Amino acid sequence: DTVGSFSCACDEGYTGDGVDCAIRDCGSLEAPSNGSVSAAVTTFGSDASYSCDEGYDLVGASTRSCGPDGSWDGSAPSCQISDCGSLAAPENGSVSAESTTFGSTASYSCDSGYELSGEASTTCQPDRSWSAETPSCVNINECELGTDSCDTKASCADTDGGFSCTCD
Repeated sequence: DTVGSFSCACDEGYTGDGVDCAIRDCGSLEAPSNGSVSAAVTTFGSDASYSCDEGYDLVGASTRSCGPDGSWDGSAPSCQISDCGSLAAPENGSVSAESTTFGSTASYSCDSGYELSGEASTTCQPDRSWSAETPSCVNINECELGTDSCDTKASCADTDGGFSCTCD
């Protein structure tokens, strides 16, 4: 070979003048809010893994790779709070919840003349499920309990969600 008849170049993923080559480094990555990123090495060919804290869901790719140009492929994912979805109110009752996301609590109540059978509240869990089943509202027998307001000279008859008084 004569002088100038050849040239040296670094392989893909490396940088330098061809005589001295160094592997390209993509640099560190920022963790998403409410999550983390893990990359043991940040050089060409390495991968970074993303995960979210308990109660959060990853939106986007869970891994990114360091490319030959020294940059990470794709875009950074984000962590979105888990949502358990809406709740059904029990028959003859209601449900109240300011939010349906992880950690939120919903409360159940019954209409007048009914009492709650089951849990009075439920909490949104990390796996997007509610901690308790929907309770039921059962009729209160005011006549049997003596909580009716019928006159002593009247007969009490239980009705669905109430009672009626009939004069004797």
